[in-house]
Amino acid sequence: MIKVSKETEYALICLVKFVQDNNKYSARELAEYFNIPFELLAKILQKLSQNGILRSIHGPQGGYMFEKPAHSINLGRLLQILENPVETVSCLTHRNCRQSKKCNIRQNMEHIHHVVNDYFFSLTLEDFIARKSAAIGDR
Repeated sequence: MIKVSKETEYALICLVKFVQDNNKYSARELAEYFNIPFELLAKILQKLSQNGILRSIHGPQGGYMFEKPAHSINLGRLLQILENPVETVSCLTHRNCRQSKKCNIRQNMEHIHHVVNDYFFSLTLEDFIARKSAAIGDR
C-alpha cells in the first residue's frame, strides 16, 4: 500500500482551504480549525513557504497566503517537498538491499513507481480540489 504521511495529509487539507477561501491564515488558526498539532503544522507551513508554495507574512497580523495559482502546483512537487523521497519500495532509493542480486520484482516495482510518480506530477492542486468537489457532488 502506498501511503502518504500525516504531514502531507495536513498540508493538503490546509492548501485546499487556502485555495477555496483565498484568505490569509496563521498556523494557529489552521491548527485549531482542523485539530492539527500546532508545532507540526507550523513546520509544514514553513516548509511550504521555503519552497515557494505559500507566502509567509510576518508581524502580529501575519500568517500564510497561497503564493501561486492552484493550477501551477502539482502533487508530485508537494510530495517531493514533504515526503522526500517519494518511494514505492525502499530498494529504489536505498541501493543496499540484501535481495538485490536475486530480486525478481524490482523491474515491476520500478515500473509501478514511475506510473505512480507520473500520476502525482500530472495532478495539480486545482485538479485535486475539482475531484473532491466532483466526488461530493456524486453522492
